[in-house]
Amino acid sequence: MTKGLEDYLMRCVINSTVEDVSKKERIGYRVLVSIMKSRIDKPVDWSSIRIFTRLALMK
Repeated sequence: MTKGLEDYLMRCVINSTVEDVSKKERIGYRVLVSIMKSRIDKPVDWSSIRIFTRLALMK
């Protein structure tokens, strides 16, 4: 499966259910779920995220 098709399927799931997308695009439910898991289940490197200590409000 190409990255472009995976990107398209991920966008389709935003406003729909996995089951609906799998039926509409004629792709297996498990295939779609595995694409989502490979894209979403990535660990976050929290050490690379800077925490803001101040919040400035502008008028």
